[in-house]
Amino acid sequence: MSSALATAIEHAYRVFSAYPPPAGTLDVCTRCCVDPEVALQMRTLPLRPLGREHFLDYNFSAKSEAQPAAEIQSAPFPTG
Repeated sequence: MSSALATAIEHAYRVFSAYPPPAGTLDVCTRCCVDPEVALQMRTLPLRPLGREHFLDYNFSAKSEAQPAAEIQSAPFPTG
C-alpha cells in the first residue's frame, strides 16, 4: 500500500469517527441478505473492526423503498 493511500485511509477513519453508528435496527433484510449478527456488529462495533464483508452485505441487502434518514446520515454509511 502506498503512503498516499494509507494517509487517505487514515483521514477517512478520522472523518467518519465523528459520526455514531445508527442507534436502531438497520433497514436491511435479515431473513436472507444480512446475518442478524452482522447487522448487530454494524450498529455496535467501532468502525475499524468492520470489514468489507460487513459493507458488502449491507450494500447488497434488500431495503425499504425509503430508508430512514438517521441510517443514511450515520457513519459508517457515508452519503457523499
